[in-house]
Amino acid sequence: MQTTLQQVNPVELDLEIYATAEDLNPRLDKALRSQRSKTAIKGFRPGKVPLQLVKKLYGEALGLEIADSMIQEAIRAETAELKLFGPVRITAFEYKPDGDLRAVVRLSVRPEFEITDLSAHTLDRLVHVPDDEEIDGYIENMRRKAADLAPIEEGADENDLVLFDAQALDAATGAPVIGERHENVSIYVGHPGTEEAWSEALKGHAAGETFRVEITHDEPHDDEEPASDLLLLPGDEARHTHHAHTHHYEVTVKEVKRPVLPDLEDSEFIDVITEKEGLGDRDLREFVREKMQKEWQHHSRERLRSDIVDKMIELHPVEVPEAAVEVILDQYVKEFRERYKERVPPDFDEGLYRAESRERAEGQARWMIIRDKVIETENLQVSTDDMMDYLENLSGNSYSPDFYRQLLKAAPSLADDFEYRILSDKVLDVLAERFQLADKSLEQFQTEEESGEEAAEAGVEVGPDESEPTDAGEASSGR
Repeated sequence: MQTTLQQVNPVELDLEIYATAEDLNPRLDKALRSQRSKTAIKGFRPGKVPLQLVKKLYGEALGLEIADSMIQEAIRAETAELKLFGPVRITAFEYKPDGDLRAVVRLSVRPEFEITDLSAHTLDRLVHVPDDEEIDGYIENMRRKAADLAPIEEGADENDLVLFDAQALDAATGAPVIGERHENVSIYVGHPGTEEAWSEALKGHAAGETFRVEITHDEPHDDEEPASDLLLLPGDEARHTHHAHTHHYEVTVKEVKRPVLPDLEDSEFIDVITEKEGLGDRDLREFVREKMQKEWQHHSRERLRSDIVDKMIELHPVEVPEAAVEVILDQYVKEFRERYKERVPPDFDEGLYRAESRERAEGQARWMIIRDKVIETENLQVSTDDMMDYLENLSGNSYSPDFYRQLLKAAPSLADDFEYRILSDKVLDVLAERFQLADKSLEQFQTEEESGEEAAEAGVEVGPDESEPTDAGEASSGR
């Protein structure tokens, strides 16, 4: 058997494999004799079926198995010193029993690069301490979530829950649109998740009333996500346009309920807000302040980590193997179909979806390569203590270390998944130490984001002054 490696590009190689019939026939003959010992055909004693008959019956299948085994042997031998990344793909294959074997295997390898010096680059870190107004708002929001709903006879007002049926009407004739009656739709009047037009339309109407409304949308609907019942009633997505437009309905209010907020000292409410942890020696506001501070710290940490990933991809625009990108795209398609199931349209264009998701998939593959390079450069490892600490934090110390040891012994694949997560945490912690970090308040972040949105609307590019030279490593990664 002869093998040759040909460089296709910095991250892909073609392994060309050639084996003559003389190379293959001894293996084929051995496989045929083994098969004959197991073959039973009427008219022949067990194990005495003529070899040519066995070859006629099983020769092609056995030959393909042998060809595949030789290809796998060649791959193992030629890739022992390579850093593979992504699956191998057979791009050419020629073989028939008693003939020669020719095959080409596309190999994906990790690119050669070094992690750049990060000390010259600055990332913003969010620092926020909740004030009294935010704490009051949090408590009131939790009271609304824990509120009992009591039916009322008067018209709906702010924060009331309205249950109604809505029949879509033809804009020109006012006639009902067949197949577009929506029953038992429920929304909270004035709720942030409720479209203002619906809140205004339902406000003041009581149970039993029937009336007609016009719901005008000043902005086009977003095609990226399925329409919500609170914004666009089911069925309307088939009729909406990409411009300001109006929907017509006949609405029948079936029930109006008003929230009855719990007292701050109510034991059930305390259980809800503390998740049954209890206040201990703290008062409610102190507990909420600590809880909100932890939540903001977590949000700040996750935001910084996301920025680190984006910046690392920008600073290291390494090539990624096509096979690795395709694997990620396969996963995207699988997750999309599992998420929407029967809601996936019959004419779903998988090719278009993959094309639109390609930049994101390339960015994900690039980050995986960078992550592994940091692990190698920093010699990061996962110790037993790391694993136990991670698992105990994962479940809030609900179980003993012995329980976790038994869990990992029973499900070894879990250990691989947990190790991947722990290493990812270590990579991001190391990178956070390498960058320069500039603390900014929530107000500063919001102001900068608003400025960026206004500049984008005006067609102005926000970034470094064009007159100033920029680091070549800061070129966009196309993510």
